[in-house]
Amino acid sequence: MNVTLLAIAGAVIIIALASYAGYLLLQLKKQKELQLKHQKLAIDKRNANIFDNVHTLCQAGIQGQCDLSEISIRVYCIMDYVQGENRVNFDEVYPAISELYHIVKDMARGE
Repeated sequence: MNVTLLAIAGAVIIIALASYAGYLLLQLKKQKELQLKHQKLAIDKRNANIFDNVHTLCQAGIQGQCDLSEISIRVYCIMDYVQGENRVNFDEVYPAISELYHIVKDMARGE
């Protein structure tokens, strides 16, 4: 009878510890999902800021406020910071800007 009580007590302790371990694993899974969600939101926010800056640079070029060579350097470099699914291979998608960038990247800028 004494052995039976010890076996039952041991089983209860094991079940309690297993339940707690399962609870902790569930909490860890939720935490990782939340971290991924926050990371995706941060990447989306950063990409939106980058695209807004590219749009501003393009508007400056259209209005003649900046040389095309300067814009190509700035746009080429800033697009390198785009992350996630919005990232593009600039050399393939925009070959003319890429070619201009590679020609003028080593030239002196400013006055």
